[in-house]
Amino acid sequence: MTTTSSPPTVAIIGCGPGGMSFLHALALRRKALEGDEEGLAKLPIVTVYERASEAGGVWRSATTSNTTNNSSTKTVFVAEGTDLVQVVSNDDKPKEQKDEATLDTSATSSLSSSRSSTPTLPAVDDQTSSSSATNMYEALWTNGPSPAIEFFDYSFQEHFQKPVPLFLPRRQVLDYLLARYTKNNPSFFDDVQFNTTVEHVMYDETIQKFKITTTSSQGGTEALFDKCIWAAGENGGAKVPTPIRSLLRTNNYLGTDVHSCEAGRYLGTVRDQKILIIGDSASAEDLTLQAIKLGAKKVYILPRSAEGVCSYTASWPGRKAQVLWNQCITGVSDDGYGIRTSTVTYDPLTESQTLVEGGRTRELKDVRLVIYCTGYQANFRMLDPCLCQPFSEQQQDDDYLQTCLPKDWRMTENSLTPEVGENVEPANELEFDHDDFFYLVPGIYKGLLMENPNMMFLCEGVTDMPLHDIDVHAWWLLASMVGDVPIPSLEQMQNVQRDMVLRGMQIPFVRRLLDVNYYQALLDAHSTGDGDDEDPWWDSFHNDNAVALEQEAKQFVFDCHAQDMLEAKYPLQFLDTATGTLNPTCQRLIQMLLEGDVFRGAMVTTKETKKWLTFRDIDPTNFQSLVTGTPVAPLPGHWIDLPDNDTDNTVVVEQQQ
Repeated sequence: MTTTSSPPTVAIIGCGPGGMSFLHALALRRKALEGDEEGLAKLPIVTVYERASEAGGVWRSATTSNTTNNSSTKTVFVAEGTDLVQVVSNDDKPKEQKDEATLDTSATSSLSSSRSSTPTLPAVDDQTSSSSATNMYEALWTNGPSPAIEFFDYSFQEHFQKPVPLFLPRRQVLDYLLARYTKNNPSFFDDVQFNTTVEHVMYDETIQKFKITTTSSQGGTEALFDKCIWAAGENGGAKVPTPIRSLLRTNNYLGTDVHSCEAGRYLGTVRDQKILIIGDSASAEDLTLQAIKLGAKKVYILPRSAEGVCSYTASWPGRKAQVLWNQCITGVSDDGYGIRTSTVTYDPLTESQTLVEGGRTRELKDVRLVIYCTGYQANFRMLDPCLCQPFSEQQQDDDYLQTCLPKDWRMTENSLTPEVGENVEPANELEFDHDDFFYLVPGIYKGLLMENPNMMFLCEGVTDMPLHDIDVHAWWLLASMVGDVPIPSLEQMQNVQRDMVLRGMQIPFVRRLLDVNYYQALLDAHSTGDGDDEDPWWDSFHNDNAVALEQEAKQFVFDCHAQDMLEAKYPLQFLDTATGTLNPTCQRLIQMLLEGDVFRGAMVTTKETKKWLTFRDIDPTNFQSLVTGTPVAPLPGHWIDLPDNDTDNTVVVEQQQ
């Protein structure tokens, strides 16, 4: 029996992990349906547009070049309103060294001579680079456990022919991804149009089709599609904090300031130098460790909200890294290389910092490189505004979530109740961060645009398993296209998210992400003053109750993810359908993720280990493949001593007996 309906035509924007995962899910389904003419007829006809010349997305390394002591001209593009402005700067890198950072307790603000002693600094206003070079730098390593990025149909054992360590270099991850997708499928990329940029996407209601305009060396074209999947990645443009960059350049900072996506070009210059990293995210952590490995004299880390991994990393090799708590940049020294920072308080509601009257001013002397580890902005510029409204800064219509809490709502008593009290009133508006792409973005249901489910978004979620997230959601989107997963009504989609908010608000570490009042109550329960006090127990991985709270939050996230896996009929399942709870495979994964977090936050060094210990030097005994059960291999030495350019011989090693 055959069907007379035509299969849907689908345009995919991007051939990074998202685009490749969808092509792979489609290829596996096509193979499984061999001989089923009706089933094959339902499969979508896909065209993938990729602006680069090869697949891989952000996992491809950026082009690197050695820099010299001579002045060089750097050209970047930054977004200013809706226009692109070319900015040219000269970077000068003299080699002479100066004294260590000194501490000035005069507490004078260096913003300008006319400023008040307690001004409120503006919320971070980020500029977003439009450059395509937001790739990873060559020497990057993963910062999550390797079992979390191993796929059900292509094990590390099959690819590497030996056990792998807990953390892998970028190059080996990319090789593994490409090998998995092209295994027994030499025509995998036949439906990809490389070197092709999607310029504009609009939805024509009259014909119920997407009009997609593209350009390439062959010229411009326009094509019609039934569905569109945005898989351009969350790293579409580098976010640079405008106030900080302007302050440095206005005050004639003579060193180099770059975004982390450009850092690879400068890592070769850091030996015996001091550098400053803005931000405390995963990229800040990896770049700090890379700089120390390459011989940096000192790395200063300047967090803003102090919520990133660097802010709870317990130890750095040789104590060469220093986190500057509750500080912001307020000036540049007369010689052009010293950077002044002053004490501030941070307001999570407005995301602004206020200088503390009578606070301390530090001078970081002879800082030659400033790296902005301040994140990325997803590139939605090609989409008509109505197709990406949920991700706009104007904020989407989220009334259906803001009103989901009953007036008499109360949080169930938990281990933090004695600290904050029983009745912390929820904020008038809950926070739904765009980073939580699939789970709590108003207007987006599991990657579907609620107002027009033919528009889809394929990117990572919040499970600390980004590649796995993407793969599962590729399966889910495909299942929805062929009718295996019924697309709910708008009201049903909203109800699912309402229920998610109600459940999340009962979990302390989830609620503090959603509810600024609860976040503030935790801050008030333990005022850290000028930053010298110890962390409160709930932020300490030395405390069993804090670890239990973190585990509870992970359970919530994986509960949501496991439901998607079940609906998509993903071959690896995390849900026990008989009990409705997470199965032993998922529980084992959560324990591995948690053990990695605990080690990072509770590392204790000795006289022997303080020179080399990093979070990557964790004992891998309790880690194993979810696919094959193979134990994770130990590193062949201390991570800080491993050469990044010899991964074949020094990283993937035989399991030691």
